[in-house]
Amino acid sequence: MTFSHDVPTHVMTFFRQVGRFTEYWTLFEKMALTLELQQSQTAICVVDTVMGIPGAVTAKQLESGCREGERKKWKVWEVYRCRLHLLMYLLLHSLYKLLYTGSIKILVPQIYLCNIDSHFPMLSSHSFLLLNPSANDSGASYNDQLIILWRWPFFCKNANRTKNQIFVLLWRDAVKMLTLECRGNEVIESCAISSDALWVAYLVQGYPRLFRFYPPQPGSPISVRRIREISSDIETSSQIMWLGEGTLASATKNGSIQVISVTDVEAKLVKNLLLEDGHNVRLMAANKDGSTVVVADNHECVTAFNLNDGSKISLPQYKAPITAIGINSVTNNVVVACSDLMILEYSLTVKKYTDSGRNLMNNLPPEWSKRHSTIQHISFDPKRPNIVILHDDASIIYLDKNKTNSDTSEKASKMSRYDSSFENSNSSSGAGGNQNNITKISSGAARCSFSIIRRPNHVLHFSHLKNEYTISVEFNPLQLLDKLPPVLKKEKFGTK
Repeated sequence: MTFSHDVPTHVMTFFRQVGRFTEYWTLFEKMALTLELQQSQTAICVVDTVMGIPGAVTAKQLESGCREGERKKWKVWEVYRCRLHLLMYLLLHSLYKLLYTGSIKILVPQIYLCNIDSHFPMLSSHSFLLLNPSANDSGASYNDQLIILWRWPFFCKNANRTKNQIFVLLWRDAVKMLTLECRGNEVIESCAISSDALWVAYLVQGYPRLFRFYPPQPGSPISVRRIREISSDIETSSQIMWLGEGTLASATKNGSIQVISVTDVEAKLVKNLLLEDGHNVRLMAANKDGSTVVVADNHECVTAFNLNDGSKISLPQYKAPITAIGINSVTNNVVVACSDLMILEYSLTVKKYTDSGRNLMNNLPPEWSKRHSTIQHISFDPKRPNIVILHDDASIIYLDKNKTNSDTSEKASKMSRYDSSFENSNSSSGAGGNQNNITKISSGAARCSFSIIRRPNHVLHFSHLKNEYTISVEFNPLQLLDKLPPVLKKEKFGTK
């Protein structure tokens, strides 16, 4: 049964009751979360409009019938009117939580209001994030209509390396090298930057726009060239990813991955990687040299494509939806994070689950299974192949697959900060709070350990960068209160 809104067809969220569970879905076929049916629940959605007309924020409440056994129904509880640009950022409200924003706006109940069967982000969190920083000191950020290439001088300096862990505020000395801006009401749907920051690609209405960036050299200024000759074989795309300098992977909307060769003059289709009929790409990852592409589709199937020999491997299908995937370039192992917080590791070399992955499946620590946030990103440290780096919306997690019980008894050290001004919770970085709540969860049978670093901010992205560097993009949700419409900022009677 589908609970529909009495609003136009471009509403971004709808509900469906399946047995005793209520599922929250988006029109992009990505489930937000599944809630066990309660006597009373509330939900909220945003009606997307065009031409700057104020949108409607509709709150719905699940009401039971008058007679016992009568089906519960969603009814309009309250309707707010506000301008959409006020909801273009992460929204924190006393009752509701906006999981992702940008050109798409979806609000769902906070997860701890009821029992949860499974839940995961309905959209990837790439907007407003730093993308694929280069081998040296460059990276990019983007929003709905703007892409900026930055240079971070910090990586050229000798920071205090006597401490194990330091925080560095990248934006303080960042130098803006290039700005790409869309025309009119165009919206950037996906963006990618190559590993050396020489190629930039983004999607507008599914069509790729490609640029070659020429960094500054002695005696020559910064320049950029747009590649306008794009082969007619290249289809519209839902997401893109650089496999290397001049090689782009594009997930088409008809269930294939196109490998595109890009030069300074033109872009040509090299090969098509096909999924099963009716399957569409939802998540993509690749190893460091771009020879292997791993894809999770909308049927929760994971497929690994070898671009060198043209072979593909289908991983065993797991029962829960997939929230993140990654491939370790050193071990050639695929790591999959699922909505029930299970972590799977599959070896593409021997074509079966690894021993550590199988032990983890059979002996997942109970404390880990009780967590309420799903994994959003997976990365690896090439120098430590036994370490898997994860993050959810509030924590940074290190999974050590080979850790013994004696190792897990060690007390975690506190993270120190590189800049004393970074201690200010009201700083522009949004990295408020001066302590990290570090928790270690281990299971002796699985010989693994989860080191969970609880952050005071919303973690948008965290991954390994280069050598001993990792990069974390965080946002202080308290800074968003000023962006709320007055009707949403108003406190309830008798509350503070």
